[in-house]
Amino acid sequence: MEIPAAVSGRPVTPRGVHLHPNGLHDYWVQNAAYWQDLLAGMGISWCVALTASDNLRISGGAEALLEAGVVPIVRPDYELPRPWTFGEETEELANLYAGYGAPLVVQFANEPFDPREWKNGVVPPREEAWRLICQRWHEMAAQTVQRGAYPGFPDGPCYGENPFLRIGDDALHWQEGRAVYLGHHYGKGRPVDYPYDDVARYGDRPENQLTLTQYCEQLDDYCGDPQWNWVDTPLALMNAQRAAWADWDKTAVEDPVCWRGWEQVAAYSEIAFGFVVQMALTEGGWVPRDRAGDNPVDVRWPYTTPRMVAAKTLAMYEDGSPHFAICPWLLADGYMAGGDVGWPFDAWVTWAYADKYGPEKPVIQVLRDNPPGPPGGVGAAIERITAAQGRLDGALAALE
Repeated sequence: MEIPAAVSGRPVTPRGVHLHPNGLHDYWVQNAAYWQDLLAGMGISWCVALTASDNLRISGGAEALLEAGVVPIVRPDYELPRPWTFGEETEELANLYAGYGAPLVVQFANEPFDPREWKNGVVPPREEAWRLICQRWHEMAAQTVQRGAYPGFPDGPCYGENPFLRIGDDALHWQEGRAVYLGHHYGKGRPVDYPYDDVARYGDRPENQLTLTQYCEQLDDYCGDPQWNWVDTPLALMNAQRAAWADWDKTAVEDPVCWRGWEQVAAYSEIAFGFVVQMALTEGGWVPRDRAGDNPVDVRWPYTTPRMVAAKTLAMYEDGSPHFAICPWLLADGYMAGGDVGWPFDAWVTWAYADKYGPEKPVIQVLRDNPPGPPGGVGAAIERITAAQGRLDGALAALE
């Protein structure tokens, strides 16, 4: 895929965001100038936009975003296992995008093994589900490429295997740069460089054991806040877990529940195809109070606060990953969708945490104050993937 140098006079960089959680855009388009200025002010070049039927186009939402120099990655309202029927809408959007010199990426499904993706919420047995996913993906990819757009295969945190070996590349969409892998790499309260950070690698060392003062400092505006319990983990338990879980040579190929989980995707594609596929992030990043794991939960770090979201989001954009677009969850909930739709505490523009920050959370000002730099590249990804070669050789062998 050829990424344009600029759209509507604004330079294109990997910085992006997931717009809001439903497929209707009529509400925010009525106040389009606010959202255009907000996105441009943060240096945003890409967004993920759901669409119900052809609403993104007919509402004027796609045009408003492109006019602001923001390229929507489009996720139609699709339900497995029905046939892909969005060819006409794709062609209309591709024609619109062409007028701006912008590429149209269309996402197939979202997280294909999630019951919410399937008719009546029923996921078939695994082999049958994979057969249907592969069939519909190849149909969708052919239709999308035929109409001048790029098909995006979605992440599946529950794949548990190499998806590229399942779907293959008989039509050469991956090899010839027509297909894109759309990752969902959430930070989950872990650092941007996890699992290469000092706590994950050397949490048993005295200098990486957290003090009560440091615990409080890291909670910034929410240290001692009475509204919720932000000090959710006893300090002794946190430090005990840091010591017990210390692993100096673990890679993100082995533990992909982090921002750098894309390293596993890169490794999978190297195994299946012999190269790193094109990637974009269509969900992920950090949201307040999120943690990794379940029984046990990873409590090695304090809860993520809105200010931590800001710092980690900026660091993610600047991390030199191979993504051409990095669109973390979530720009806005009810303020953009016209009513709360379920994720107000995750959003950057929301009523949540307004007692301290107003409707715009700290991440917005941090991004305004720090314009985007040049994009990263695949070279940086390969360098990081191979940095811990001894342990990684075993991990790649296990994946094969």
